[in-house]
Amino acid sequence: MIVIIPCGSKKSNEPTLIKNLYKGGYFKWCKKWAESVTSKEKIYILSAKYGFINYLYQKKISPYEVTFNNKINCIAQNILNKQAIYFNIKKAFVLGGKNYIDRCKLAIDDINSIQELYPEKRWGIGYQMQFLKNNLGKQLW
Repeated sequence: MIVIIPCGSKKSNEPTLIKNLYKGGYFKWCKKWAESVTSKEKIYILSAKYGFINYLYQKKISPYEVTFNNKINCIAQNILNKQAIYFNIKKAFVLGGKNYIDRCKLAIDDINSIQELYPEKRWGIGYQMQFLKNNLGKQLW
């Protein structure tokens, strides 16, 4: 199963590999959980600037200041749709907030998320980090 994890606003100050670019706690727990449930070639990071980037991508990426809240500078939905086809992402488990999940729903045929598994709960970042920590190694699909 492909796992998609969100980018983050807290970034390295220097160009680096995508898997090392984001420095926030939420990204780190998403990354740890994803690594514990699937192979690294099946992990993609959803970047607000670049779209879907495979976790093992080997070119360095410079830090950037783009979010999905800024509709002008972020990646267009039609590009995300094309990337999903190019990378053959037909089914995925998506981590992240509503912006990330909504974008993935439009690009990928079949997605699942923590929020969809447990719709009765409120899933702020703190709750999600605790959930991921408590479920390391457990596939949720």
